[in-house]
This record gives sequence, C-alpha cells and structure tokens, in this order.
Amino acid sequence: MYANRGGTFYGMSVKGVRSGLENEAIARGYSASSSSFNNFFSYKTEIDNNRPLTVKFDKYFTLFEPNADYAYDYHWTPGLGYIYASTGTMLRVQTLAPNSTIRDINYNVNSAIISMVSFSINNLIVLL
Repeated sequence: MYANRGGTFYGMSVKGVRSGLENEAIARGYSASSSSFNNFFSYKTEIDNNRPLTVKFDKYFTLFEPNADYAYDYHWTPGLGYIYASTGTMLRVQTLAPNSTIRDINYNVNSAIISMVSFSINNLIVLL
C-alpha cells in the first residue's frame, strides 16, 4: 500500500494513510471507512472492538517538546493493545523493522507527537 498510495522517502501523511487504506479496500471490492484521532480512550475502544489501528509518531511535523524522550522521531506502527502500568498508560505497538519487536510506549510522554488512524471494512460491494 505504501508504494501504491503516495508513500514517499520522508513518510506518509495521516490523510494519505486514510485514503490509501480506503482505496485499497475499494480496489478489492469492499466499502471502507477510517478516522484519525489522538485520544487514548478512542485507541482503547478500537483495540477492545478488534478493529485495525495504526499509530504515527511524528515530531517533525508537529509541535513537540524538544527535550522530551520520545519513543520515535518518525514512525508508523500497528497498534496491538494497551497496558495500565505504574509508569503510565502504555500503547502496545509493533515496530515493523527488519527485527520487528513488540514495544510498550508511554502514551502520556509521546502524546504530543502521536496521530492514530482506525480502519473499518464495511461491506462487500457487489457489481452487477
């Protein structure tokens, strides 16, 4: 999808990911919708309802705290789950690197640079 739907060497916008996901579904004969947000409650709701979710970390195109210790400068990850820990609310994500791992990321520390995209396939489009 990245190569076919507007991904560039410097990344992909939230709008680009949303339209790319929707267009990929349409190309396969489905109707789909997406939404974007930065809200832990919405993230939790999507995870609890078993809906696909992606999390974008992006300190380059957002207002950020220069001294903050963010998990990533720029990176898209699938959102897999969440944990309530003594250190804060954690997002469980997968790195999608060559040595892909699952990480727990502190939402409160990273929230200033996070965007989230949820995706839902609505139904099969029947063409007669």
